[in-house]
Amino acid sequence: MIYIASPFFNKEQVSFVESIEKALNAASIAHYSPRSEGILLNQTEEEKQKNKRHIYKININMISACSKVLAVIDDRDIGTIWEMGYATGKEIPVITISNSSYCLNVMLAESVQAHTIRIEDAIKAIKNNRFRGELLEGVY
Repeated sequence: MIYIASPFFNKEQVSFVESIEKALNAASIAHYSPRSEGILLNQTEEEKQKNKRHIYKININMISACSKVLAVIDDRDIGTIWEMGYATGKEIPVITISNSSYCLNVMLAESVQAHTIRIEDAIKAIKNNRFRGELLEGVY
C-alpha cells in the first residue's frame, strides 16, 4: 500500500492529489490518502481540534503500514515534510512528486528513492524496488 502525503488546502492542491489517486487506481496500486478519507475536509474547526489526536494516530498507523510514501512537495507543506521524515525514520521508501517543478534540498534528496515531476514517473518509481540514491531514468 502507498501512503499519499500531500497538502490539500486549496482547489489546485486537491485537484493534483485527486489526479494521483485516479492514476494509482488505474494502475491497481492500493493506497491511502488522508484527503480522500475526508477526515479534515468535512469537519468544522471545533471538530478538528477535538479529533486531532485521532487523526494523528490514523495517519501514523497508515504510514507505518505502507510499503512506500508518495509525497507531494508543492507549497512545502509542513505536515507532508513531517510525514516524509517519519517514513524515512521508519525506513519506508519515499518518492516525491512536484506539480510545480519544485526541487529537493540536500536532506530530502539524500532521503528519497526518487523525485518526479510527472504522475506516470511516480507510478514507475512506486513499482520499482531500487534503493535510495538509485534514481530511475527520466526521474529526478
